[in-house]
Amino acid sequence: MSNFSVLGSFLVFWVAFASAGVISSRDYVSGENFRKLALANNELAFNLHRRLASGSSGNILFSPFSISTVFGMLYYGARGETAEELREVLGYERADLPDELVHSTFNHFLKAVLRNRDSTDRYVFNAANALLVDEQFEMFEEYRRNIRELYRATVQNVDFSSEASKIVEEINDYVREKTNGKIDRVFDELGPSSVFVLLNAVYFKGAFKTQFKQERTRYEVFYNYGLESEARRVPMMHVTSYFPYASFDEFQALELPYEGENISMLVLLPNERDGIHDLEESFTPERLANVQRRLYRTKVDVSLPKFKLQFEKELSPEIEDLGAYQIFRSGADFSGITQSKDVFVSHVFHKARIEVNEEGSEAAAVTEIVAEETSLILEKPRFRADHPFLFAIVEKSRNLILFLGRVNISLFETDAFLQMILYSPDIMAGAAYNMSNFSVFGSFFVFWVAFASAGVISSRNYVSRENFRKLALANNELAFNLHRRLASGTSGNVFFSPFSISTVFGMLYYGARGGTAEELREGLGYERADLPDELVHSTFNYFLRAILKNRYSSYKYAFHAANGLLVDERFEMSEEYRRNVQELYRAAVQNVDFSREAPRIVEEINDYVREKTNGKIYRVFDDLSPSNIFVLLNAVYFKGTFKTQFKQERTRYEVFYNYGLESEARRVPMMHVTSYFQYASFDEFQALELPYKGEDVSLLVLLPNDRYGIHDLEGSFTPERLTNVQRQLYTTEVDVSLPKFKYQFEKELSPYMKALGANQIFRTGADFSGITQSRDMFVSQVFHKAVVVVNEEGSEAAAVTEIDVEETSLNLEKPRFRADHPFLFAIVEKSSNLILFLGRVNSL
Repeated sequence: MSNFSVLGSFLVFWVAFASAGVISSRDYVSGENFRKLALANNELAFNLHRRLASGSSGNILFSPFSISTVFGMLYYGARGETAEELREVLGYERADLPDELVHSTFNHFLKAVLRNRDSTDRYVFNAANALLVDEQFEMFEEYRRNIRELYRATVQNVDFSSEASKIVEEINDYVREKTNGKIDRVFDELGPSSVFVLLNAVYFKGAFKTQFKQERTRYEVFYNYGLESEARRVPMMHVTSYFPYASFDEFQALELPYEGENISMLVLLPNERDGIHDLEESFTPERLANVQRRLYRTKVDVSLPKFKLQFEKELSPEIEDLGAYQIFRSGADFSGITQSKDVFVSHVFHKARIEVNEEGSEAAAVTEIVAEETSLILEKPRFRADHPFLFAIVEKSRNLILFLGRVNISLFETDAFLQMILYSPDIMAGAAYNMSNFSVFGSFFVFWVAFASAGVISSRNYVSRENFRKLALANNELAFNLHRRLASGTSGNVFFSPFSISTVFGMLYYGARGGTAEELREGLGYERADLPDELVHSTFNYFLRAILKNRYSSYKYAFHAANGLLVDERFEMSEEYRRNVQELYRAAVQNVDFSREAPRIVEEINDYVREKTNGKIYRVFDDLSPSNIFVLLNAVYFKGTFKTQFKQERTRYEVFYNYGLESEARRVPMMHVTSYFQYASFDEFQALELPYKGEDVSLLVLLPNDRYGIHDLEGSFTPERLTNVQRQLYTTEVDVSLPKFKYQFEKELSPYMKALGANQIFRTGADFSGITQSRDMFVSQVFHKAVVVVNEEGSEAAAVTEIDVEETSLNLEKPRFRADHPFLFAIVEKSSNLILFLGRVNSL
């Protein structure tokens, strides 16, 4: 395979940087902030690439991440209009990344992602920052301290006036060390009037997951500049295997993952030999994201030249052309670094190097993919990079471009290749749906218990992407465990909202203690997900605030979640519990009198649920005992429009095999659509994902291959298996047949919760001492009611045509996805992989 090594980005400034206030590396850093930092980084990447490409017909290579890092340190000391210009140029404004989160997000990324990976034998990615400060320069100690903490920079005092030559050699030695010797020298001199130098060096070395075999490399033509007259014979590497791939009108896209799969090389190859300039001009972060969404795993015949190139550039004109004017002029406002008004950036240096050859080792996962996708009959797409192309190395989990380049002239040297990227910028500064509509409602609980706080847990607690993943894992664990028990007790349809149930039981868990809490922790999946108690509720809070907001205004989908707490006036509930459930779960709290007004309260509850479910659940229950002490309610409502339309004129009455039996076959309205969807076929079942507009939420349908296979499928499904299925989905054209269906499901869930291990909450003596001092309370009933409606209503999404056009170059025998027998379905929040709704259709 190929090994990539990427090294060195550094900046040298004639400026001073001072703190913009202490920003702790422990500030809240969410998955959304990582996404925004990546968007800003990628915005700078494409803007800078276009300007570099327009000024040169040669090859280009640079690391936007390294440039972003050093300019992040510069931005930390900028103020006023100087800071405003930098904020615009660095992409923070367009990405809507608040100033107070820029540096803490960089810090978390440097700590968590760019660590040395030598021990894993997968890839190595190092990032090193350094700050060399002249002894006579008055730099704010606060700036110096925070740059050291937030950007993990080594800080050293030097004497530029008398030791400039020695410092030059020290800088070159530093870069040589941090780039593993791949960048030998950065520059030859520094002016004695320098006041400090900021350096960043990055180094990457990776092995492709799938190998280019040396014996298949042979000299073949590469069309330099896309011209036949400039054709040259170069060493061309070859491999045929399964890769993420997509074909568009103007270009092909290929992803070559490195071992570990967090980082990959994305290669964009114009369909026309001379199409590189049009491709460069049209690419944006949004278009990159769209390309990545369209990738699907398929067998590809790849031809890629060995290439080795070095790129160095003084970037001041390009950075100024992007809009950062003031940093290069006397009077620039760096008052966050120093009191001096006579400092400015004099130079921005950048140097990068890359080598690519066949070296590397093969990953075991390829065999699994081949086996799972052998049911597809494909004419292999050909990916032959024999003319200019773009490439990028991308950190996939946050979609952040680490390196971006263009090969316009294939330069190959005959020395041994280690496939490495070397890199170093430096800055010098001198002193001077519609398809189906889903409406799902309601999970609510009536308790004879009181709930009190388990200590104040602020909603501002640190909530990371890992915590979201763990909450989703716990939610999905409860989903499949409860589904198996509900399905085993009935031959009918099943439909419920594990998220709604998880939410209300989260409020219950907040007041539980001792053995009662331990049982709930196990039953709710927190233990298996390894989600700490102190993060359960703050993660729920953030999810309710950030993800389940009303989406009507976006014309994409609507998702509401509403919690209510009705407390009897005579009941002594801990005020701390009441306050924190109100804050963390956003619950409406109301005092009532169950003993005298139970009938009125029943009507109020029914009205509340009817309102929150947009009228889809009209009535929850008919009476409440006057001995109740409080009622906890949760109602959820979802309405989505499929991204790709089922057309009403294609709906016709066709057979559905109730219970999987031919003797129970019934004719029902069957909807049809043929388009591109995420799909996978397995030995036992097919999986189809129907995204809603907005694409954050999708309908996942699992269809057994045997008509009567629903029970085996239900018995074997776990959160881990769901994750594996989603990993294997790829975009292809599918002929879909799906019945219209509408049904209501209601259940008293107490027996099923007991079967999951939550026994104590239903017994006198249950420990809810976080809610009240009383020991005579227990859960009496757990009610659940849900409604689902699916039909053809809605409008077609604009993206459908784009998909059809972009992937029509594939010659596929379309998989058939004909849901004419029982199937499972789930509605999934994709960014956290959290199941919002899970169901089974067994009879219609």
